[in-house]
Amino acid sequence: MTEIRYDRNDMRMTIRGHAEGGKAGEDVVCAGISALTQTLVRALRDMQTEKDGKLEYKLDKPGEMEIHFIPVPWVRITSGHLFDFVALGLRTIAENYPENARIEEV
Repeated sequence: MTEIRYDRNDMRMTIRGHAEGGKAGEDVVCAGISALTQTLVRALRDMQTEKDGKLEYKLDKPGEMEIHFIPVPWVRITSGHLFDFVALGLRTIAENYPENARIEEV
């Protein structure tokens, strides 16, 4: 089971565990979660400049990722929309595959 914790106010997302939705390399749940979260990191990294905010993310080991974005006020709305959009996709995955993924929004 992949556990996702999403905190929009803090602009933080934590992903832990394996979806176990199929064989390694064929797990569509894992692939979907991975694609969405990596897209969020890429979008935040691409919009980040020294004056726009600070992106912190780490991949501790396979199946564990933490994303935290500390925006300046003028990019908070845009970065919040990015987090919300990815969270929507992750919620959809969790609704369709409840035995493989769960999202908690705080």
